[in-house]
Amino acid sequence: MDIRDVKYKEKILSYFVNKNRLIKLLLDECLSKRYENKPLKILSLGCGTGEELKVLSDYGEVYAIDIDSNVLNFVDRSLCKKIKICDVCKIEFEDNFFDIVVGFDILEHIEDDTKAAEEIYRVLKPKGKFVFTVPAFQFIFSSHDVVLGHKRRYNKKMLKSLFLSFKIKQMFFYQYILFPFMIIFRILRKKSKNIDLKVVPKICFEIINSISQVELFLIKLGVKFKIFGLTLCGIVEKI
Repeated sequence: MDIRDVKYKEKILSYFVNKNRLIKLLLDECLSKRYENKPLKILSLGCGTGEELKVLSDYGEVYAIDIDSNVLNFVDRSLCKKIKICDVCKIEFEDNFFDIVVGFDILEHIEDDTKAAEEIYRVLKPKGKFVFTVPAFQFIFSSHDVVLGHKRRYNKKMLKSLFLSFKIKQMFFYQYILFPFMIIFRILRKKSKNIDLKVVPKICFEIINSISQVELFLIKLGVKFKIFGLTLCGIVEKI
C-alpha cells in the first residue's frame, strides 16, 4: 500500500487482500523445481507500507527498497532480511543477487522506467524473474493517476519494448470485468483534482472485492484475460 493510501485503509482493505492473493498466484507460477528446498532471495521494489511482504516472506528471504524513508515507520521489519532507502533506478545491491524481483504498481511512478528495467535485469540472477503489475491504458489516465504520482499507464506493446532484454513468460489483464464502467468513470473525472478513493463509497469497493474474487478464481484455474483490464500483470525472465 502506498503511504498516501493509509488514510483510506479501512475503505480499501479488501482491495489489498485481493492484491495479495494475486501476488501469491503470480509467485506460485514463478516457482519451479530449481527452487525446491532452496531459500529464494526476493526483492520488493517500492515496498510502501509493506502489505505484500507478508506474502513474499512465505517464499524466501525478503529484501525491500523504497525511495521514501517514511516507509520505515510502517513496515514490519521482522518480515525483511534487509530494507534500504534507495531509487529503483539505482538499486543498491550487487549484480546477479536475486532469484525474484517484484514490483507491484511501481513502474508507473518512475520517470526513467528504461533505467529501472536495466537495474532490475542487473540484480537478477540468470533465469531470475521479475513479477509486476502496472495500470493499463493511457487513454484512461485521469486525476487519480496525477494525484498518485503516475507518469504513465501501460499497454502490452510498451511493456514488450521496455523488457526487450528479458524473455516474456506471460502477460494478462486483471480487473477486466469492471473495465467498461471504469472507462466512463475515469473520462467523467478527467478534470477532477480528487483521488478516486476519496469519492468512491465503501460499498463500491465491496462490489469490486466480490468481482475481483471471481477473476482471481479464474486465474487460479489458468483462465487469463488478454484483451483489456485496469491492471496489466506480467512475469519476465532474465535471459
